[in-house]
Amino acid sequence: MRGSSRNQSGQIFRAITRIGESRHQAKKQMKAAGVTGSHRMGQSLGVYSYSTLTKYRSIACEFLQWSREKHGVKDATKITPTLVEEWLQVKIASGVRYKSFSTYCAALNKMSVGLKEIYKQDTGWSIAIDSTRKQAKEYCNRDVKSRGYLRPQALIDHLGGIHRIAAELQYMGGARVKEVTLLKDDNLIGDYQLKLTNCKGGKVRIIELPPELYAKVNEIVQREGVFSFGYRSYLEDLKQAARETEQPFNSSHGLRWSYCAKAFKEVQEQGLGYNDALKQVSERMGHVRPEITNHYLR
Repeated sequence: MRGSSRNQSGQIFRAITRIGESRHQAKKQMKAAGVTGSHRMGQSLGVYSYSTLTKYRSIACEFLQWSREKHGVKDATKITPTLVEEWLQVKIASGVRYKSFSTYCAALNKMSVGLKEIYKQDTGWSIAIDSTRKQAKEYCNRDVKSRGYLRPQALIDHLGGIHRIAAELQYMGGARVKEVTLLKDDNLIGDYQLKLTNCKGGKVRIIELPPELYAKVNEIVQREGVFSFGYRSYLEDLKQAARETEQPFNSSHGLRWSYCAKAFKEVQEQGLGYNDALKQVSERMGHVRPEITNHYLR
């Protein structure tokens, strides 16, 4: 597809513009054809109002222009699901409300419908849009500046056994809880480093731990064959520890937020400027874009 971002968005939405037609009738026909559920219908229906068309085309232009400027992708048909996910994550990091984020997702879904209508080929965007929407439900619409714990070490001090070690892995290593629920000998790679293989998107990440924490995990793995714990019981202990330390319960992910703030402060104290510090901490946390890490630092 050739032309400016404006021209391409025009081509895409002309293919699915149904102004003057009945959306209700179109939905009845889809139901008769066996298509059920508002989500599935939304991924197939066209655009039936001028206001929606104007809004979606504006978002499409913005997205296409971003793809050109950031990644040199000038053809809408060459945009990958990875680029779609990255742009939506930038929107999350910018602090948009969930309602606005949903509009971005809807516009991209309609772009995908339009491209499929023109080229008779699925873009593959829907999975990226849906998975990022789930992230947005977690991060958007929060009025608090941070989900980190006010006194993370006090919280950890009120835990015992393997749950305390799990919390330390999150606070001192920045791990997501699912990344450390099943650690084996292969994950312990020496030099006080853990290789995390259960990361988002199937990625592998290396985190560095304090020597004493690495030793604790290693001892359990060598003795039991695996470092493992129950997620629900872990959350219950965290919730109880939050009550005992008189601070809001921010689930297990609050420890990762606390890690981010701590790590960012440490690298800045080493002399790094804001952008370089943000990039380094972002890499440690396994974020696709530094903007996501910036969201953690509010």
